[in-house]
Amino acid sequence: MRRRRPVGERANLHTRTSPPGTLAKADKSCVDCTAGKYQSRQGQLSCCIRCSAGKTLTKPAQTSYELCPAGQYSTATGRSTGCDACSAGSYNPSSGATKCVGSPAKSSTNTTGATVFNDCSCSAGCTMANGVCKVLAISCDQSKGFYAIRSCGSTGAAS
Repeated sequence: MRRRRPVGERANLHTRTSPPGTLAKADKSCVDCTAGKYQSRQGQLSCCIRCSAGKTLTKPAQTSYELCPAGQYSTATGRSTGCDACSAGSYNPSSGATKCVGSPAKSSTNTTGATVFNDCSCSAGCTMANGVCKVLAISCDQSKGFYAIRSCGSTGAAS
């Protein structure tokens, strides 16, 4: 197992032995990549790599990035503060996302960080079936003399 060099320890610039997560400086010292950047290869003299959108690096001297977990996302590159939770009304089923998915029509999530559309709930008068909110029942509008389908979430006259 390779021993990690502390910041300030000398690197051998001729053999480029600065460990992953660090860069070798001209004075032969090693310096950690800052949070939001990583270096997976040893012996690098410049360029810690910024993580791309959907990823985060919250600690310095990392050798790889972390994917935002399901229910979270990141649109920024070089993100060093973690990922954002999907807002109420959206969800995200996969890791490494750059955006969240809106809940199906006539539905919403009640909490942040939802991971599946089943976390979405339909408006009053509807039920979720195969990811779609559907009307529970047909109502009778006697004033108009016919049956009418009440739309999901409506509280007034049938539509």
